Amino acid sequence: MIKLLSNLTFKKLIYNKKFLIAVSVIISIVIWFVAAIVRNPIREKTFSDVVASITLDGTAASEKNLKIISDVSEYRFKVTVKGATHVVSGMSKDAFTLKADVSDITEPNDHCVLKIVPEKLDSREYEFVSIEPSTVTVKIVRFAVDEYDLTAGTSKAIATNVENGLIAELPVLTDTTTNKIKVTGSTTALAKIKSVVAEPDYDGSVLTESKTFDAYIVIYTSSGDNSDASEILYKYNLDGTVVDSTGNVVKNPELTPEFTKTKVTVNILKKATLPVTPVYDNLPSDVKESDINATVSPDTVTVVGPPDVISGLKQIFLEPIDYKSISSDYTNRSFKRKAKLVSGVMISEDEDNKTTFTVKIKSIAGNRYYK
Repeated sequence: MIKLLSNLTFKKLIYNKKFLIAVSVIISIVIWFVAAIVRNPIREKTFSDVVASITLDGTAASEKNLKIISDVSEYRFKVTVKGATHVVSGMSKDAFTLKADVSDITEPNDHCVLKIVPEKLDSREYEFVSIEPSTVTVKIVRFAVDEYDLTAGTSKAIATNVENGLIAELPVLTDTTTNKIKVTGSTTALAKIKSVVAEPDYDGSVLTESKTFDAYIVIYTSSGDNSDASEILYKYNLDGTVVDSTGNVVKNPELTPEFTKTKVTVNILKKATLPVTPVYDNLPSDVKESDINATVSPDTVTVVGPPDVISGLKQIFLEPIDYKSISSDYTNRSFKRKAKLVSGVMISEDEDNKTTFTVKIKSIAGNRYYK
């Protein structure tokens, strides 16, 4: 072996094919390694305007009726990653996701700090350097569902043609089967609910006939220390926006009614003051109602009802008086009777005291008394 090595010279090695092949391979490896280092250094890349999943949906916390009510839709993050140039240069925001770590959420918290954690969506070799901001602060509440009476109402006076005796009734639910409504929300917000009202989308125009309106839902709460007064907690507009008592848009209300639109009807009635006329039963053939001289007190009454019905009325008739009960004794000719109202007509609320009328028989022509 020593003799063989002693016979090798540099000149002989240069002309030895096996030696040249071996050297070429080694040099190629070295050149590739150097080129890889020079051409593919470790570098960083930053992604801006990255969104994150910040929710308790599908977690153990949601099974405890916990929910994030803070507006997290506007949160955007800046993510910096590090890796080989050939790896990170071709990356986009779709290569990973961000989500809030909610694994330890067990109770409501008005100021809960959640850490934002990244997750790779492929097997590329890189690492996350930073996430800015690294945390978010949210409000977590416990949710429940309660059912409330739904009534119709309006915060605006309904304009009508008062000169023609038209008046507007209070709004009523068009579909009376929707007189209950379920509301989902935080237990603290649900406790604030005083009433839930469907209000017509009324533009202030003069109504001359009954009309059905699209109606939005308004949730009222007690106003300050006055339990009798109410103020808006949330108003759910027909365009889908939700506002508070000051008209400011609320992006994440703590209360969600099961529906936010319904129908409300405003009935337009007519008011008229009409004379009251007594009626008699069992009159003999030779006695006419005009033969009976009587007074009625009160002699007029104000009634309200559908405009077409009221317009056709000239007087209001009373329950009949039996002719046979009219005595010749003047002191025994006073009768109490109620008004006979046609369907849809009622005595005005202003005259609730006029539910009973007194009829006094002064005389009958020819003194034709039954007894």
